[in-house]
Amino acid sequence: MKNNLRTVFFTICDTDLQNNTNKRNLDFVGFINSFKRFHSDIELIVFDQTHLKLQGLNYYCAKAFFGKALSENYDLVVNVDADHYFFDRAHEILAGDYDIAC
Repeated sequence: MKNNLRTVFFTICDTDLQNNTNKRNLDFVGFINSFKRFHSDIELIVFDQTHLKLQGLNYYCAKAFFGKALSENYDLVVNVDADHYFFDRAHEILAGDYDIAC
């Protein structure tokens, strides 16, 4: 098990889906709150359509691009979808006992 990893979680979510009145009924605030409840010690970076446009990316290649870019500054980079909730700490992911995981 790797100890003291510099860890970051990231997600990609358009700004119009980040508010409570979006067409997909995505609870982005609930996602953020659940993440912070169980992982208040870990940074969460939210990329949006502005970040994709600046890099000349579409959504389908953005996860790999941002994951690789973040890996230059972090030991453990975790992508999470913004339409999920956390109900506990992600112990298995945070253990970091792997080189690459999908």
